[in-house]
Amino acid sequence: MIPTLFGVMLITFTVTQFVPGGPVERMVAEIEGQGQAGAEAASSTSAYRGDMGLDQERLDSLKQLYGFDQPPVTRFLKMMGNYLRFDLGSSYYYQKDVVDLVISR
Repeated sequence: MIPTLFGVMLITFTVTQFVPGGPVERMVAEIEGQGQAGAEAASSTSAYRGDMGLDQERLDSLKQLYGFDQPPVTRFLKMMGNYLRFDLGSSYYYQKDVVDLVISR
């Protein structure tokens, strides 16, 4: 059971960390005032991010805010440690703690 749970967590982490349209792209779109359409445009496969309209310093601070400045292995281990402490983080979309959202439903 533990290896299966670990495998599911690893797959979920991989999908959520590496698909386009993540929290950094969403914040860039909100800053630029483009809403959801901006998030879709920002999630292009281009590695060049200067075309997003933000300077590199601001983009780096957003990556640091969401932990994308760290290697994937470090982010995964930190996530697993948080889950073991029942710290589910905060929702990118509702701006509330996930535990509070789960309890309210």
